[in-house]
Amino acid sequence: IDFAGDAIMCWFDGSHGPAESRAMCCALAFQQVMQSFKTIQLPGGMEAALAVKVAVATGPARRFVVGDPEVNYIDALAGATVARTSAGESLAHKGDVLADEATVEALGPALLIAEWRIFSGSGSETRFAVITSFQGESTPPVQTELTDLPPASDSKAWLHDIVYEREQSGQDLMTEFRPCAAL
Repeated sequence: IDFAGDAIMCWFDGSHGPAESRAMCCALAFQQVMQSFKTIQLPGGMEAALAVKVAVATGPARRFVVGDPEVNYIDALAGATVARTSAGESLAHKGDVLADEATVEALGPALLIAEWRIFSGSGSETRFAVITSFQGESTPPVQTELTDLPPASDSKAWLHDIVYEREQSGQDLMTEFRPCAAL
């Protein structure tokens, strides 16, 4: 859906089979691929490590296209499920995949849970499982056509002017340009 700094928000539509299963397969595959970046050799003999943390939450969310085609569009999600995803992310450590209780309930015994962590906020507690493996049905990725969104072929409406101009001129994108909006 969007980037916010170094965070990525993904949406798994349930109209093509169990979204929870696809999301969990993706989360664990993402962590597996990241293992190849545990040690990166830098110029001068130094080393660096890259790691990610993943939170999966299941439930309803509202998806909006915000903006004006003459200025810029933003694809946005809102709702309690998005807030739970953020809470799970705050509990996750590098290399973790966390799942909220709704996801654990949906996927059942196919999940191997290492431990439970509790997020306390706004007068309530939310539990998240640390997932180490998933033995559920692996479903292939699905390309979704979302007819209610403005056409992606009109990339100017979706990109900031500076990014659009650089893309059209064939220049590399500016990695230091990372706009973010808090909802």
